[in-house]
Amino acid sequence: MQDSLATVQFHDLLAQLDDQHSRFALENNFLLQHNIREIKRNLQVRTFIMPPLQEKRVQVSRY
Repeated sequence: MQDSLATVQFHDLLAQLDDQHSRFALENNFLLQHNIREIKRNLQVRTFIMPPLQEKRVQVSRY
């Protein structure tokens, strides 16, 4: 149950970052657009790519 709540909150955070990115695009604030895009990308990489890699390391170290 905790994992599903965390997933919902994570996707809500990503949606909020999208909203901020759109707002900064309307304001032509390129630096903040870039920063929001980088934050979102980093969050996604750490959440979706890193955990499987860590699991593989654990599996490999068991053998």
